[in-house]
Amino acid sequence: MQKIYSKGFNGWSQLAILLGLVGGGLIVGGIVVLPIWKIMTGASIMNLEADMLKPQYATAAQTIQVVSTIFMFLLPVVIYAFICYKNGWAFLGFGQKLNNTHLLIALLVVVCSVPLISALEEINKMIPLPPATRLRFDNMEKKYNEQVLAMIQLKSWGQYFISICVIALLPAVTEELLFRGGLQNLLSLWTRSPWFSIVLTALLFSAVHLSWYGFFARFFLGMILGAIFYYTQNIWLNILVHFINNAFVVTVLFAATKKGQQIDMAAEQNMPLWSGAIALVLMLLLVRWLMRTSQARLETDLVILPNSNNPFDEKDIANL
Repeated sequence: MQKIYSKGFNGWSQLAILLGLVGGGLIVGGIVVLPIWKIMTGASIMNLEADMLKPQYATAAQTIQVVSTIFMFLLPVVIYAFICYKNGWAFLGFGQKLNNTHLLIALLVVVCSVPLISALEEINKMIPLPPATRLRFDNMEKKYNEQVLAMIQLKSWGQYFISICVIALLPAVTEELLFRGGLQNLLSLWTRSPWFSIVLTALLFSAVHLSWYGFFARFFLGMILGAIFYYTQNIWLNILVHFINNAFVVTVLFAATKKGQQIDMAAEQNMPLWSGAIALVLMLLLVRWLMRTSQARLETDLVILPNSNNPFDEKDIANL
């Protein structure tokens, strides 16, 4: 039985601590990367945003991406977990043993996510928008794709490995820890409403990527990742699904490069909508399978032992 020992901070206090640390990490990370950029490139920091898109500065762009991600996502949630809980790693989801059935479900989720994401992105594009709004979203998407491409160097296997680490592994670890291990966990315990917490966290997860055309896809994937974490309390499964999803995109781009094709982040996936509908049905069945195989965990594994002033009532926690 896994026991997570709370230090007695109420819900509002925990949320304030987490958001304050994220905000502080954003500021500190933004300051720390400036001298790193200057040392690595010798270029003026006044032109940093434009220079990051230049191929000759790809290594520097990757470096400041790693540093800023650690400060904005990783450090805040880890510090928060240990401020509010005696065993922070267990709270974040590192305390559970890997279940083979859950691992199989996670891998099947990855398979189903490919046509589903393609279909949801296509649906996003079909939504009618005012011309000015669509132009703004197009520019945001173009800028996002340019930033990603600026950090990807795929001319060799070594560059491919580095891109996998920066574009696929690092976001998978840091984003899952912050959104699922930290924020969703906090909201679930605070509101006593797991699915409200899953949906709200998924909305925020999709919104922070600032990509309208990928909003539905990231939102739905965020809900699936939220369900995986809630019903397993194993953050490794979330990291695995998130990593494979990101790595697939990098691998497709690498394969295109090896064939001499030009990398195009905005290229159509050319997957029919009916394949997405089938994938959606299969995804929902996988979530139901996950729920049915996790009943024992819900009853016995997750126990919060509160201090006298802990707002998370022990009897309510036992019913989660």
